[in-house]
Amino acid sequence: MCSTNERVDRIIASIANSIPIDTELSHYIINTIGLRLHCSPGINTDFVREIFEPWCYDQRIYNRSLYESPLNESWSVYLWTNSRLVNQHKHSVALLSGATTSVQRWRGDDQHLRLSGSSGALLVLHEKPFEGITVYLPDKKTIYSVFDNDPNISHCEHVLKYPSRTQSRLYDIWDCHASAVLHNDEAVIFVGNRRSGKTTCVIEMIARESYYYIANDLCAIDLTALEGIYLHAIPHMLRLTDDNISKWPDIAHRALKVDRDNEDYTKGFVFCGGKYEIYAPVARDFIGEIVGSIPYPVKFVIFPHGSLEPSAPVIRELSSDETTRRLAQQLCSDRPLPDWLAVESYDTHRPKRLLLELCAKRPLHGLDFQFHFSDSSAFDKLTSVLGYLDA
Repeated sequence: MCSTNERVDRIIASIANSIPIDTELSHYIINTIGLRLHCSPGINTDFVREIFEPWCYDQRIYNRSLYESPLNESWSVYLWTNSRLVNQHKHSVALLSGATTSVQRWRGDDQHLRLSGSSGALLVLHEKPFEGITVYLPDKKTIYSVFDNDPNISHCEHVLKYPSRTQSRLYDIWDCHASAVLHNDEAVIFVGNRRSGKTTCVIEMIARESYYYIANDLCAIDLTALEGIYLHAIPHMLRLTDDNISKWPDIAHRALKVDRDNEDYTKGFVFCGGKYEIYAPVARDFIGEIVGSIPYPVKFVIFPHGSLEPSAPVIRELSSDETTRRLAQQLCSDRPLPDWLAVESYDTHRPKRLLLELCAKRPLHGLDFQFHFSDSSAFDKLTSVLGYLDA
């Protein structure tokens, strides 16, 4: 009699063997550091490409041999639509229901079931808010995500993001909870935990002249260059509050017409968790130009503290030592990874050591920024301070 692990392995093998890997049948659309993506012909590859384009480095512009990942060191991700395959294996998984556990990765969703196979393999059955199956094969560095119908873009983001972030750490590029804008060809980053005001800062800054959108909520700090730290974009949806969208009357007008039942990110806003979620391809009319396709040197590190209580803005210049210490703390402690994806072990103190070494050679400019969420004038003061320090 087969063990549960053996039966899970058989289901995984059946799914893997059902996905064609011939490049003529799949669309090879993304090649990032350590990640290759293939999509089935039924998937809106143009939309997926636009979302993840800022993550695709043009080697003609950014030609550093460090980022030439050998094929056998890279992850491969397959996004596929096949309702027959999903329905077939939903029944197989149901027969193993005694071995399943809840996976709570997506907001308000406790209807994902996880089954473990051998060699660290995982099979995740998605039931709500979308139906599908994800197979994670760490020994082969491969992920298959098969959807019953149109793919859930938010899930695609997570599936692509995490293996690539894991791989990037091998190259000393460390993910960090931060948002970023570009000014004079240098990055201004806003670093902080949830609800600190990172998104508000980005939205306010790009509304001002000569500031351009790089990334929201999640970035990667590159600690490999001798001349200082660089910032990479990591694709992530914008999650906007009513206060955020009120700054653009035309966007606010569109948001009021949002179908609260819409779950298709290609059609516009998706209302979830009290916020309006939107991806860059359908937000360009107010985000403007997106400039995340190459890494940028970091000029300023700002630690925002947004408050709901009315108060005057307070901007405090930080020493390079304090800026470095606070950024290092964020890099070492902030690991927002999903509970269903096993992650290879890593030295959590390594980014701190590298950052201290770099900043000893090129000091960081840092600011502590306290502001009221509804006070746009606070950002006029912030841009004035940045202009003065940059002079």
